Amino acid sequence: MYTEFYGFSEKPFNITPDPRFLYQTADHREALASMTYGIRERKGFVAITGEVGTGKTTLIYTLLKELKKGVKTVFIFHTNISFVQLLANILSELEIPTPDEKETTLLRGLYDYLIQGLSRNENVTIIIDEAQNLSKEVMEGLRMLSNLETTTSKLLQIILVGQPELDVKLNAPELRQLRQRIEIKRQLRPLSREECHEYIDHRLKIVGSSSLKIFTSEAISLICDYGKGIPRMINILCDNALLIGYGLSQKIIDASILYEVIRDMGGSLPAKPNHPEPLQNPSLSPPFSPDGSPEFKKERLPGEKTFSLSSSLLTEFIYSLKGTLGSIKATSQLLIDQCEKIDFKKSYTREVQKDIQNMDWSLDNLLQYIHLNAPIQKTNTIHSLLEEILKHFEKQLEEKKIKTYKKFQKDLPEAAVHDESLRYILASTLQYVMARLSPNGRIGFITKSSRIQQDSNQGDLPREKDENSIELFVVFTDGERQVEPLEYRSGSSSIAREDVSHLIILLVKELVQKHRGVLEIKENQKQSRTIILLRLPAERRRLVSYQPIRS
Repeated sequence: MYTEFYGFSEKPFNITPDPRFLYQTADHREALASMTYGIRERKGFVAITGEVGTGKTTLIYTLLKELKKGVKTVFIFHTNISFVQLLANILSELEIPTPDEKETTLLRGLYDYLIQGLSRNENVTIIIDEAQNLSKEVMEGLRMLSNLETTTSKLLQIILVGQPELDVKLNAPELRQLRQRIEIKRQLRPLSREECHEYIDHRLKIVGSSSLKIFTSEAISLICDYGKGIPRMINILCDNALLIGYGLSQKIIDASILYEVIRDMGGSLPAKPNHPEPLQNPSLSPPFSPDGSPEFKKERLPGEKTFSLSSSLLTEFIYSLKGTLGSIKATSQLLIDQCEKIDFKKSYTREVQKDIQNMDWSLDNLLQYIHLNAPIQKTNTIHSLLEEILKHFEKQLEEKKIKTYKKFQKDLPEAAVHDESLRYILASTLQYVMARLSPNGRIGFITKSSRIQQDSNQGDLPREKDENSIELFVVFTDGERQVEPLEYRSGSSSIAREDVSHLIILLVKELVQKHRGVLEIKENQKQSRTIILLRLPAERRRLVSYQPIRS
């Protein structure tokens, strides 16, 4: 519709996986080279992961286009199937006739074909897109397929391509054998701000144009911010912007058109860039700590009054000012170009453009300050993590006939611990408990928040005198004898299960202490009861919401 208006040879921002339009970042080049190497060297398994819209499918089509003769490929993109259905699809793509669709028959037919292909120096590769949707049973079946090998090489190469959930699924204990067989793993990350600009320019050059001819710098900045470095999102934003520009007979896409696109898509203006650039005017820098995080020491004094304004509203207002500045800059540049007096040109450029640039820098610094002082939004509370981890141990609890009970404090604050560290602490603690629990035992979880007194001179890290904390009590019956610490045991030629569980709790204790927390274990042998106290500092910054974690 708009191709002729803008002078394009074709639409530059289609979301179809066309290899011609692939913009190869360092991640894409590395992933493509790794897949090619894995196939050529018969490495068996290769895994490629990346967020939705980062170009995984386009990368697959690029691989299929570049593979040389001698490689027979099967591309599987429908993954909500059983292992037998997967085998049937593979044999159908390879044109292998089968008398029936029994698993043993299909496996025999595939093995015979692979042996014959090896004699012809043919390399058979199965590429599975959306691999995160494969069931664990199908993944285990794929591991069994990798057993089709000779003494010197793999007969079948399998490339798994999927979203980050694929990594989560591969980390499941029951798939550890498959995980160990994946020799090559690569990840596609979102584009950086610079790559986002180059991506837009790359696609426009393919259709005979360039970003400088179509988009203003402010428009590209908004695309990079709202697109969050995801190529598919960038395509959708650019395509809609060009469509609106065509409707308005506007050759140059400016920030005002992007605002309209974002509103039409039901979004709000981004509070921060996905990859913020360094502050360009140090004199206007907000109070950062050396690692780029806000300074928490400068908290509001008791009784101090502050003016509160919605950060999203203020951010949208600032972006509007930046858009206006961009229009003023573009208009002033046109006036300068039309002026014949050279002295006036130099004076105007030096004074006015410099003022515009300084104002733009000031607004950028203010946006970063708003972002760094904005409420923190965490996704994993202790409660939701505990529920997830208990679900993982559900089968073991049933086998041991262990009863569980929970007493959770309502509106428990967040722990001032990174989500992944918190997950490790809770999962490892429960793993330690499971190793010691006897059958028909009981395990309970109690959470509460409290305020504790801290010695300001204690330890290497500064602490508040009154510090809010979160306490988790894990109470369980223990019918086994007390295990001596690992460092006091000797004369054993191998590490026992009790040694491993004790080592786990030592590692957890060290990690808890690094987060200014406490882990204590109290045993009552008379009552066969053990209590684990886990105390962690509470997050002091105001939180936006608690979102449930995805299982």
